[in-house]
Amino acid sequence: MAGALPNAVVTAGLQAASAADARRGQLLRLTGTERIGSVIALLVLGVATLLIGRYGWRQGDRLVPRTTATHQVPHRVSVLRRGAAACMVAGVMVLGAAVAVAAG
Repeated sequence: MAGALPNAVVTAGLQAASAADARRGQLLRLTGTERIGSVIALLVLGVATLLIGRYGWRQGDRLVPRTTATHQVPHRVSVLRRGAAACMVAGVMVLGAAVAVAAG
């Protein structure tokens, strides 16, 4: 049969695949130091994202460029506040991920 792989190649491929599956399960388990580092990084990122969203929500009026036409200002402010709300939601989600990683 032309084009068939030798048995040794197929066997080696299956062994490599099963070893990769075993490693994949181990990669999902974090050691204590890795867990602490991940939690700290997620906390910093979540708090920063939350604060950026809060700043955008409060300062929406000031963040609109002065060159914007007068009739477009309310629309631009609402767009900025919508983005700020999305940023705050993302920050809360990242903080939730930090809690999930900390819980294990």
